[in-house]
Amino acid sequence: MRDSCRLDEVWPRINLNPLGAAAMTGTGFPIDRDLTASLLGFDGVIEHTQDCVASRDFALELLAICVQMAVTWSRLAQDVFTMVMNEFQTLELPDKVAGTSSIMPQKKNPVIMEHLKGKSAVVLGAYVAAATAMRATSFSNTIDGNRESLVMAWGTFRECCDCLKLTSLMVEAAQPNRARMLTLTEQNFSTATDLADAMVRDCGLSFRDAHHVVGAVVRMAMDRGLTANQITSDLVDQAARDVLRRPLGMQAATVTNSLDPTHAVATNGTVGGPSPTEVRRRVAVMRHTLAAARTVQSGRYSRLAEADQRLHAAVRHVSEHRT
Repeated sequence: MRDSCRLDEVWPRINLNPLGAAAMTGTGFPIDRDLTASLLGFDGVIEHTQDCVASRDFALELLAICVQMAVTWSRLAQDVFTMVMNEFQTLELPDKVAGTSSIMPQKKNPVIMEHLKGKSAVVLGAYVAAATAMRATSFSNTIDGNRESLVMAWGTFRECCDCLKLTSLMVEAAQPNRARMLTLTEQNFSTATDLADAMVRDCGLSFRDAHHVVGAVVRMAMDRGLTANQITSDLVDQAARDVLRRPLGMQAATVTNSLDPTHAVATNGTVGGPSPTEVRRRVAVMRHTLAAARTVQSGRYSRLAEADQRLHAAVRHVSEHRT
């Protein structure tokens, strides 16, 4: 959403007409800069004529936004890359978004994720190249500042469009392995904090003491080869005796519920949290935001199309009068 907002926010600064500035001082001819802005679909004109020819910060700003987007899609691709690995297998990618190994028949290559991560470096490189070329140039119309600095920009914008499509394809194609996810979260101590919270609520401990006790519980379980869902109230009492010199006497059901990831998720109703109710609310908000963004974008396309029609009509008018 923030990446989308950045693109929306840069549009008013980009969609301004530089025509009429000439070499930087304008012209004595009675031109109508507002007319050319209207015919080309601009929202207005850049009023400072030297700024028209000297500035390329509009492109630099857009490249910076592209870098932000690239970082987002690259981190997402890295997460998916990890989740599809054989060691985790929490996501499954169908063959249509994977490649085959040239030698290993059992291997499914996550080519989209590797492509997305690699292209993020290309986008960053384009920004660095542009900023580096601009940084030491005079504030005027220069070859290095205005032309060479942007050699990579236009291709980078196209790459971003392609990468956003691939990111969408990756997300749509990914199939969660629910059973595997549940097994891992039941066993991997990710709910240990919930056990500490229960000690604070039910046993009157400070979170500091609960933190120490749960740390001892996890250490004892790991030493004995136990998973999180095998921790018992007896084990909790043993750890409490070591840390606090007294047992806690927690109910077995309390320990079990605290360490149950399904229960932990369901009861976490914090705004933005993982509870099903909150997730559904957040999805609804984001769908509404996406629909609103599409409406704004559609309006821009319509205005550009209308301007194109006006331009062609004006050209025909001039052509007919000259004939």
